[in-house]
Amino acid sequence: MSRVSWVVMVALVVVLGGIAIAMKKKSTEPKQEASRLVRVPTERAREVIVPPCGTGTNVAATHPDELRKTPGTIAFRFAQNHGDRLVLVPRCRASQGAQPSEGVNLPSAAFILPIGAQVTAGRGGSAQAGTEKVESQLVVPANSRIDTVVVPRCLETSQEAQKNATGRSLILKSVSGQPTVALGPPC
Repeated sequence: MSRVSWVVMVALVVVLGGIAIAMKKKSTEPKQEASRLVRVPTERAREVIVPPCGTGTNVAATHPDELRKTPGTIAFRFAQNHGDRLVLVPRCRASQGAQPSEGVNLPSAAFILPIGAQVTAGRGGSAQAGTEKVESQLVVPANSRIDTVVVPRCLETSQEAQKNATGRSLILKSVSGQPTVALGPPC
């Protein structure tokens, strides 16, 4: 073999080796998103409603029957006697001044964890549930009259969510004048 062939082969090995090393250094961990955890006991059948992002709908002033009909809303019912059910509601990317590609007018989202899943928000911080970072949790009290839970999505930026992570649990109370409906507070 000639000297040129050896130089070309060595150069290829160096270049391909550099590419392989660079690819290994990249993190394969997914980016974590902030979520709210909703703990729903099922000693009775209960419904969870998650309205869409960035529509301008006043969730607090809208009756659950109307919210259910809002385009992009998710509504689901947990059957009775299946233990505590856990729902992750991801942060809404829509925020004031956001571009359409950042989540304005996006449909709602919610992830129902398997029966028996154990996730709690960490005290003074956050806990993890897969690729979701649980910033706080909302709890429906067992044996309460609440049968419908409305959970608005957080409109914080990723930096605000990180800064405001409390890890706290909030006990939901029924809405004034609607003893069977609970509304999650804004973030």
